[in-house]
Amino acid sequence: MNAHFIKKSEDSYVMFIGNTMKFYNVNENVKNAVVDIQNGLKKEYILDKYKMTDKIYENIFQTINASEVVGIQPPNDSSLSKLAINVTNKCNLQCKYCYAGGGSYCSDEGLMDLATAKRVIDVFYNKFKSINAIQFFGGEPLLNEPIIRFICEYIAELYNDKKINTMPQFGATTNGTIFSDQLVETIKRFNIFLTISIDGPKEIHDNMRIGKSGKGSFDIIIKNIKKFRSNSIKINASEITFNNSHLKYDYSVLDTIKYLKDNLDIQNIHIVPVSGNSEADYRLPDFNSFPSSVKTIFEEINNKRDYSYSMINRVIQSLRNRTTSRFFCGAGLTDYSVSIKGDIYPCFMFTDIECYKLGNVWSEKSFFDSPEYSTWRNKFLSFNKYECGECAECFNNRICSGCLGINYFNTGNIYKPSKMYCDMQKALTENILLELSKYIKYEEGIS
Repeated sequence: MNAHFIKKSEDSYVMFIGNTMKFYNVNENVKNAVVDIQNGLKKEYILDKYKMTDKIYENIFQTINASEVVGIQPPNDSSLSKLAINVTNKCNLQCKYCYAGGGSYCSDEGLMDLATAKRVIDVFYNKFKSINAIQFFGGEPLLNEPIIRFICEYIAELYNDKKINTMPQFGATTNGTIFSDQLVETIKRFNIFLTISIDGPKEIHDNMRIGKSGKGSFDIIIKNIKKFRSNSIKINASEITFNNSHLKYDYSVLDTIKYLKDNLDIQNIHIVPVSGNSEADYRLPDFNSFPSSVKTIFEEINNKRDYSYSMINRVIQSLRNRTTSRFFCGAGLTDYSVSIKGDIYPCFMFTDIECYKLGNVWSEKSFFDSPEYSTWRNKFLSFNKYECGECAECFNNRICSGCLGINYFNTGNIYKPSKMYCDMQKALTENILLELSKYIKYEEGIS
């Protein structure tokens, strides 16, 4: 992979080496020398052209040809990172940008029953010795609190009987409109990690996240957040869908994060650009709001105010730890999802998309013992963004992450992100590198 240069000033660049995930401050002279080396020009010519010492040349050559970082491989067949269980196929809201057809996906509305819930747990724990996280999903999962409680109790029973070695972290992604005393008891008893979907202040949130009557959901969410907290339940995270309503009210990514952190004390923020129908009025004209947020968020961090969010944090962690993966995400490898009927999918975003239905927990023979499982797993393992398609030539392919489901909805190809998404990811990385480069020294000879 060639070095990638990001211009800082007239004679200053950040040089990023994707293979090693290291970056350097260099001048124009070093930049041009690197380009010549990569173009195969002879050493003697370069030494003379740039009046460069042999030591500096060798340092540069070794830097750009260093051994690449080895990517993280998916875990072996004995463990699973996340199992999403769709305990409902219905929702009490009708968000305008919902990819899941108002929570029902492509099926009739319904709730997972007890027999299916037990079968899901039995099938997956017969295959995997450990499951790190179990995420309750929907629709609106809290509409089916009895099944959430049953699953937690059943897994705890398996653990207490020493039939499984570890307890998973339970989580639920909710629209925040459901509250009951029984729900409080279940969340506290099993330490369920609660993620609430909220898009920002009332005027923005209520423009998109509405009930069946067309009324906004903001007021009831705020009321329930207060109720949960009065019962010593923490709102662990929020999911924000950044959409055209934010632009309409001149609300930036940073403004939105500040609102959630300062007013609602929700510290873990996952904010993403809206996906969906290209003709919809909620669509963003571009995703520039995210790369543009980097400079202002770093300014806040420098002033001891943390308004960062998950996409920025992932890039920084990858650079800091030099961790990379050849996969966009864990769908079909480390993560699975199950519908209310027991259908198995690589991710909850594929629910009821027939061509991505992997199997069913009620099959006479376990899906995980079938040839179909091996075929599907090999398909997911075969993709390598370091080598496949446009990704192979991208400077950002060691850092970028994504979502096969979002790829599917935006381009129809699970391994092809939209151009807008790719441009956003690349610009985000470049802007982060520019900010981080302020803390490293200028490298004349590179070491």
